[in-house]
Amino acid sequence: MFKQNTFSSENLYRGSLPFFLSDEKKGVILLSSSNKNIEDYYYTLKDFYDGEIIKIDDFEDENDEYKKNYALIDCLKNKKKFIILISLQGVIKKYVKEGEKLSFEKGKDISRKELEEKLVESGYRKNYLVEDRMEYSLRGDILDIFPLSSELPYRIEFFDTEIERITEFDLYTQKSIEEKNSIYMYIDKNKNERVSFIEILKEFGKSINKCYIENTEILKYKLEEQILKNREEEDEYREIFLEILSSFEPLETKRLDFDKIKKYEDLEVIKKESKNKKILILSEEKKRYDEIFQGCKNIEIKKYPHYEGFYAGETLVLTDREIKGIRVKKEVRIRGGVRYENVSQIREGDFIIHENFGVGRYLGIEIIDGSDYLKIQYAGEDKLYVPTENLNRIEKYICDPGNVPELYNLGRRGFKKKREKLESEMREFAKELISIQARRKSALGFSFSKD
Repeated sequence: MFKQNTFSSENLYRGSLPFFLSDEKKGVILLSSSNKNIEDYYYTLKDFYDGEIIKIDDFEDENDEYKKNYALIDCLKNKKKFIILISLQGVIKKYVKEGEKLSFEKGKDISRKELEEKLVESGYRKNYLVEDRMEYSLRGDILDIFPLSSELPYRIEFFDTEIERITEFDLYTQKSIEEKNSIYMYIDKNKNERVSFIEILKEFGKSINKCYIENTEILKYKLEEQILKNREEEDEYREIFLEILSSFEPLETKRLDFDKIKKYEDLEVIKKESKNKKILILSEEKKRYDEIFQGCKNIEIKKYPHYEGFYAGETLVLTDREIKGIRVKKEVRIRGGVRYENVSQIREGDFIIHENFGVGRYLGIEIIDGSDYLKIQYAGEDKLYVPTENLNRIEKYICDPGNVPELYNLGRRGFKKKREKLESEMREFAKELISIQARRKSALGFSFSKD
């Protein structure tokens, strides 16, 4: 999208940081000052960067921890072009150096019985349909595995003992996505000695070209927060951070001043400023802006929903954050809810959606006064008890693997407010569409004479 070397480390905006990182020819590590930044950078890099991208922000559970651990090791070992986005929490975490692998290749023979025994020994659970990491399913000549180290599960199809086909498949639709000739996967939770992130870099990081630390002062403050939570680890945390400060290059990112950018909500201001400077607008609404700014020579519009504006050299880049006051979010793609037909379909730990109270975590069945109730955990210590006969009010919460939904507080109208707000916004949007259509119909046109 931008020419190489458009951005420099001395004058860097938060909105331009992904494009700055993507200029690097080899491996890059960025210790970011917030998980929100990591999300924004990650999803922009996915659209424009041609190397491998890994984000190590928070750790939702032990399986997620091992997934990120193995992804980090593989990325560093492969010596390809990569960018690793990591949080302070990820930097002070302990890692394992290796885990047990299984390899599969089309045309090779393999004993399904021995393979199944290996998976069970490694802690895998058999299920009719694979739903989560560390589960497998064996249905005739089809073996599905969702390993610790993969974003997606794998489907391995056999002809007798020979591997006939290997594909990645979608967890929710169960449809195959991409066929592979060979794969390998980490299958166990290595309990060997753990080492620091710095030691992992020293051992495997030969292909790293640059290491950056974003907004050092913010990270220093966050370090103190982590130390307060884990006082017994204080010396080790400080030692790791000092080593990072001495070896990582600092990057200070800035943002367009929020008070000053409010003026760009008036589109006439953009037209006026374009007479003296180049302006690039990044938005999904390219067609709309093409019409509005038709004839403005210094305004270029590209269809891309970027999260916030910045300066690219002398060019002012504006997004919907500056023009409409809307922050674009791309990170969580909710695939919709699925109704449960019976209680046995819900597993402890599942995230569910109650039609009145929003997203919570299912904790199992509890008997109260001789009746069965579904026990659901909400934010803090809040718990909801739903009679099993009201199962029709609950859906399974479905989103991309690795994403943890926000839990609501009971009694604080959080979910209800959000639903009311969305309904209100939809009504306002509908009114706007009706108004636009009315203006179009009432506008006078010009009838050209026939040739």
